[in-house]
Amino acid sequence: MPSIAKSTLEQLRLKVAAGPTPAGVAVAAVAASLALSLLAMSLEVSAGKKSATGSRVALGRMRRAAARESLRMLDYADRDVAAFDAYLKSRRRGARPRAVNAALTRAIETPLKIARAAIGGLELCLEAAPLVHRAVAADLGTGAAMLAAAARAAARSAESNLRYVAPGNPARKRVLAERRLLERRAGAMLQRILKIIG
Repeated sequence: MPSIAKSTLEQLRLKVAAGPTPAGVAVAAVAASLALSLLAMSLEVSAGKKSATGSRVALGRMRRAAARESLRMLDYADRDVAAFDAYLKSRRRGARPRAVNAALTRAIETPLKIARAAIGGLELCLEAAPLVHRAVAADLGTGAAMLAAAARAAARSAESNLRYVAPGNPARKRVLAERRLLERRAGAMLQRILKIIG
């Protein structure tokens, strides 16, 4: 499959509908990429306003970080598709258990990386919240809500992939604990951001 970043929105929509990949995690990463672009736009507009609360240097640094992370999310979307496709192929081809387990590990770790990166985006939103101009505060809030949802969705998908992991595998406990932590952090950070921007 060609890179998600090079797909039009219509092409991506049709690929998602046809399945099995890209699916929920890749869609969450694309949504997070768009959310980070909203954050970057909010920071750009704020830096251009005469009444900008924050220094232009800080706003510019955060804008560049948001733009960089937005592109990274698209890369993660592609990695998720590749990881899950590799896992499905390894099962269909009757690969050795070690190869199947390695593919499954990537199919679990990639969504967790996306969830962690979405939390990183929320941290940027939290830093930016007191600095953005009121004209774009709602856009920052929308981006933060999308990032929180993406973090939760990706973490839940990682947990969902545990159904293929043996019950005694220590990865199960670690992934479940991280999923709960990521969800709590996403919810708490979103509430703090919304409180700041009003």
